[in-house]
Formats: sequence, C-alpha cells, structure tokens
Amino acid sequence: MMMWHVRDPARRERIVQIGVRKKRVISMPNVFRFETMLRVRKAREDERKRVVAARLRKIASLARERQVLEDQIRNQTETMRTALARPQAEIVVLRWGRHWVGRLRRQVLATDAKIAEQRAILAHERAVLTDARKETKALDRLKERQYEAYLANERKRELLESDELNLARFLHARINTEDIDS
Repeated sequence: MMMWHVRDPARRERIVQIGVRKKRVISMPNVFRFETMLRVRKAREDERKRVVAARLRKIASLARERQVLEDQIRNQTETMRTALARPQAEIVVLRWGRHWVGRLRRQVLATDAKIAEQRAILAHERAVLTDARKETKALDRLKERQYEAYLANERKRELLESDELNLARFLHARINTEDIDS
C-alpha cells in the first residue's frame, strides 16, 4: 500500500482504511474440472461414429452384392431368351438356366434379409451414438458456461481493481490539494 504525505495522523489512518476496505480478489485460472471425462466421452463418441460408419459400409457392400445378383439374373434371363429363340433349343440348358435364376433370386432374398438385419443393427447403433453425443454435448455446455463465468469474474475483478486505483488516485489528488491549500 502506498503511503502519502499526510500531516494529520487520524486522517492518514482513515485514508488507509478506505484503501484497504475492499479485499483483492485473486482469480483462479480457467481450469475445467471434467476435462478428462470430456476427453473420454469424446473418444467414446468417436468410437460410436466409427461403428456406425463401418455398419454403413457393410450395408453398402450388401447393396452392391444385391446389384451384382440382379445383373446376373438379367444376364441369365437374356441368355435363356436367346436360347429359346433358336430353332433347336436344348431343354437341359434351359432347365439349368431356370435353376440358376431361381438360385440367384434366393440369394437376392437372402441379401435383402441381411440388409434388413444390418439396418436394424444400424438403428440401434445410431441410438447409442445419439446418447454419446448428448453426453458429450452436456459436458461441452458445462465447459462453456464455466468459461463464461470465469470471464465474468475476470471482468468483475478488473473493474474492482480499476475502481480501487481510481479511488487511490482521487484520494491522493485530494490530499495533495489540501496540503497545498493549508
């Protein structure tokens, strides 16, 4: 605390008391207590995203497989039509062709069932991902609120310090003017 030249000791004591009246507020650095938990939840969310992406790739792979089967059915059907257009159609080739088309159609149905199963699993995994996002977002909001409170406290502390400094300047100027007047 600065001491000024004041002739009256009672007045000096009163000035010192006014200057000390407000305690200095030491602010804590902005440390988020749940930073580790936030990192764990973000890692868990990223893992859920990878699981969902892998499931989407699996569904896309099954869809491509289904498309290949559809193309094979189309090609086999064209082959059988050209075989029927010939004057001497071989019955054995046509029978095997129909058998092959039936097998391909069963594979298409099995692939459709696999796709439906994978989509059901995907729906569950997306729900788990949504829950993980909610948990992460809650901690993110808490971190933001804590940071905003920290900034508000810093502004308040700076305002108190500037008020204290202005009060000290005012008192110093007043004492100097009274010393000069007397």
